[in-house]
Amino acid sequence: NDFTVTFDAGIAAVSAYNATGVTEFGVTAPIGALNVGLHILSGDNKANGLTASYALSKRTSLRYSYVNQSTVAAGNAAGALGTNYRLRLSHSF
Repeated sequence: NDFTVTFDAGIAAVSAYNATGVTEFGVTAPIGALNVGLHILSGDNKANGLTASYALSKRTSLRYSYVNQSTVAAGNAAGALGTNYRLRLSHSF
C-alpha cells in the first residue's frame, strides 16, 4: 500500500510518501529563479537530502543535490551508505 499526499501552499509545497517500511517527507519552495527542496527518508532506509535548482533561462538550469544516507535496508542492493554531491547543468531541446 503506497500513497503520496501533496499540499501546495503557494509559497511552498509539502509532500509525504509512505510505503512498506519507508516514509518520506519533502518540502520545496521557489525563491525567484531558485527552487530549493528538503527531503527526509525514514524507516528501513534512512537518508536526508537538499536540492537547489537555478533557472538560467527558460530551458537551461543549474542544479545542486546533496544526499546523506545513513542506513540501508538489508537486501537493498541499490542503496549505498555515505554522502553524495551532484552538480548538473541541463538544457532542454
